[in-house]
Amino acid sequence: MATYYVAKTGNDSNAGTDQTAPKLTIASAISAAGTTLDVIEIIDEGTYSENALTIFTNQLTIRH
Repeated sequence: MATYYVAKTGNDSNAGTDQTAPKLTIASAISAAGTTLDVIEIIDEGTYSENALTIFTNQLTIRH
């Protein structure tokens, strides 16, 4: 199980597995996540306007 971090100040080229180098988008974090029980943690307040996100096929948890 791994945790991927997302923040408004992030960059999608980051691995996202460290809070000091988060991903920019939730979609990028989902793509980087494995297939079982990984966590996407949003560490910045705000609205993330993204198109359709698929999480149910990977059993991911998204939390803030």
